[in-house]
Amino acid sequence: MSDPVDLDRLREFSDGTDEGLRALARLFLADSDETVVELAGAVDRRAAAEIQFLAHRARGSVAACGAARLAEILLEMESLALQGRAADAASMMPSVERELREVQTFVSASLLSVG
Repeated sequence: MSDPVDLDRLREFSDGTDEGLRALARLFLADSDETVVELAGAVDRRAAAEIQFLAHRARGSVAACGAARLAEILLEMESLALQGRAADAASMMPSVERELREVQTFVSASLLSVG
């Protein structure tokens, strides 16, 4: 099984320094925590348009940072919400949370200790 984050892809977004990579990792971790809280709230309300928007936003962020599996899950969630299938989209929240924990653990272990 491959790593949950493509580190080469993530490095493309840093300034090339260890500190820049650590700063990017901290920003990613904080942003992903905030987004999952917002997404969980939308899921609780079964707000399809909000689920679609938040899943789309999160997908863009995690895809840019090289978390392909999480991006795929968020794309499916986004698609279901776009079809008005809020309950089906909501059922994906445990998968989102599980994969996000893997990504966050990997990023923390791999990048915050750089340098």
